[in-house]
Amino acid sequence: MRLISAITYKWATALTDKFNKSHKWRRLCYYWMRLLTGTVFKMLIIFGIAHLLDVFWPTFYCAVTYGFVKIISGGMHYRSFGRSILLSIMLFITMGVVADTFNYVYKPFDDVLTEGSYTYVKVLFEFSLWCAILFVPVKVKHRIKGWNLLRYVYKIATIIFIRYAMDYSEKILNIDTLSGVLSVWTAVAFGLAAAIPFVFYGVTKLNQILNYR
Repeated sequence: MRLISAITYKWATALTDKFNKSHKWRRLCYYWMRLLTGTVFKMLIIFGIAHLLDVFWPTFYCAVTYGFVKIISGGMHYRSFGRSILLSIMLFITMGVVADTFNYVYKPFDDVLTEGSYTYVKVLFEFSLWCAILFVPVKVKHRIKGWNLLRYVYKIATIIFIRYAMDYSEKILNIDTLSGVLSVWTAVAFGLAAAIPFVFYGVTKLNQILNYR
């Protein structure tokens, strides 16, 4: 949003003048202040909507997991902050609602987990693993130093995470952790699905539409 950009630019300029720093330092300061302020603002909006829809905790688990998966898998990043807010609201609220719905569907019967909850986790594990093997990381058009090596690092790190997450999920999956586990795997699947070429293409086009270009 322009307001966030304008405010953080003024903050960065004030700090630069106060400490007599260079223009390069101001740009760096502005970048990080805008990123942190924008992220906090964006998440407040998302969690506020999630609270109103009574899906706060599923959305919270999904947001944290999705962010982590996005980092280790070299996922997509959106340059426009305003666009990022809109897409993040759509994405995180959808994930939270999906996770909460399946948590309701797979509620323990007579204090015993249904087979559906285990099946849900296993299906998303297989889907995520194949996405990691075949499509991670997302192909980028711009040049990145050391990309040939870096893309293998992303792929291996993602596969290791998925494998460890599955082992850990099998150990802790019970009545008390059901909502959290289902939310985590929902976020993992959504995050890695973005690496599939036609999904990536669709989101790219949606970016352009939302940006009116």
